[in-house]
Amino acid sequence: MKVHQNQEEALRKNEQHFMGIFEQAVVGVALIKTDTGEFKKFNQRFCDLVGYSMDEMSQKTFQEITHTDDLQANLGNIYKLVAGEISKFTIEKRYHHKNGSLVWVNLTVSITWNPGEKPSHYIAIVEDITLRKQAEKERDEALKIAEQAKHEAERANSTKSEFLGRMSHELRTPLNAIHGFSQLLRLDEQWMNEEQSEWVEHIFEAGGHLLYLVNEVLDLTKIDAKKMKLSIEDVSLDFIFSSALVLVKNLALKKGVTIYELPMEMPRVHADAKRLKQVMVNLLSNAIKYNCKGGAVIITLTSALEGWVRINIADCGIGIKPEDQDAVFDPFYRVKLKGETIEGTGIGLSVVKKLVEAMNGRIGVNSEYGQGSTFWIELPQAQPIAVQLVDEDAAALSATVLNAGQNA
Repeated sequence: MKVHQNQEEALRKNEQHFMGIFEQAVVGVALIKTDTGEFKKFNQRFCDLVGYSMDEMSQKTFQEITHTDDLQANLGNIYKLVAGEISKFTIEKRYHHKNGSLVWVNLTVSITWNPGEKPSHYIAIVEDITLRKQAEKERDEALKIAEQAKHEAERANSTKSEFLGRMSHELRTPLNAIHGFSQLLRLDEQWMNEEQSEWVEHIFEAGGHLLYLVNEVLDLTKIDAKKMKLSIEDVSLDFIFSSALVLVKNLALKKGVTIYELPMEMPRVHADAKRLKQVMVNLLSNAIKYNCKGGAVIITLTSALEGWVRINIADCGIGIKPEDQDAVFDPFYRVKLKGETIEGTGIGLSVVKKLVEAMNGRIGVNSEYGQGSTFWIELPQAQPIAVQLVDEDAAALSATVLNAGQNA
């Protein structure tokens, strides 16, 4: 008799201990009858989660408070649990709150068995994840809006590029005619007086400048629309420099700028010859236009990473302020000079950057305000360079010539 009482007392203490843990749990906990789905035991946290009192909760089944769309998945896992296929499962589901709202929960369910090896109760542990799900929904909506905005921006940019491209083509036809006829007039000046010759010269220069600007806009729109076709091949830098220098010779003479090249054997690089020449002409033109009067431009080749050639174009001009150096490759950015107007739209360097990157190259600038700038590009080397490039020699020549230019 005393042994029996001791066993009952031990069971009672174990039950009290279990209920203490049950009630103090920071998550919702419930025992649910396997045959009916009714809630047999539950803690206050579970009641608070769905908004029902203890008495109201005892009259409910888990099927009643589960959202219809989630019930089938819930039941599917329960069938596996009862069949012994799984020992427990965890799912995210929604409960109906008493006030009509939905509560998202993370539900973990296991099962207890009675002595007859029949399922007795489900043990449900429930964590409220409503705030997390709301945050995920807001994030997904924000991403969707951002994606839509991106598509709209791309469509608008495509429309703009198409418009600019068509306009550029339309403008080039009459500009080519104006430039061509003015060139013919320049070749036959016998019947013109001095004033008329000057007018023709203005027409020729203005037409050429406009044609250059239109071509820059057209190049920019082609690159942005990814319609520019490049022919990457082994290109001789000797040929590129010689042909580019011919085109900037007159500009250098007008500005009184001397162009120096470090004597060495020129390597070959992987690039598009036509576009690389365009890049060189643009960088040389800028180095001349933004140079000091009677200054110098220095072209050097220095060793970059293995398999790469770095081309440096240095000037002794005004330089670029540190805070402006990140913006020089932005479209329409212009370096401002006091009391001097430089022709251009600010498109050139943006086109240059995109062309260099399209040829798998890199571009950058090093500048000290008031001392000058060095624009550099790096391109893949096509073959070994016969003459070793020595950075010290290039640096020494650059320093000597720049000092001479600044003292001129």
